[in-house]
Amino acid sequence: MISSLEVFAGLQMLSKRINPSTRLGHPSDFEAAISIFKLLREHGYEWSGDEVRDWASGGGWDPEDVAELGTVADVVQNYGAASWHPENVPARIRQIASEPGFEAEVAARLSEARK
Repeated sequence: MISSLEVFAGLQMLSKRINPSTRLGHPSDFEAAISIFKLLREHGYEWSGDEVRDWASGGGWDPEDVAELGTVADVVQNYGAASWHPENVPARIRQIASEPGFEAEVAARLSEARK
């Protein structure tokens, strides 16, 4: 169970944002996951990879995608955007690219969720 309403809202938004047939297999969907977790961390929210894995598994995600989402969640939570070091972070995660306006949309939706 996700312990924070804001983290839950971010995961729900991610689930609606990505292509259900490829999940994190498409680079823009993978980058969206990183962007959401980065934004949540920058706003002080916490989660565990295990609770994210449980959420994804309960939402019908494929086991491989569940594991990958959990890894992304763990890496962003434990290393943060500013302190990532190449030896600590898988190569694919180091290649973060933000979509224009996407983080602002996430922030607005998280703000709505708090009301």
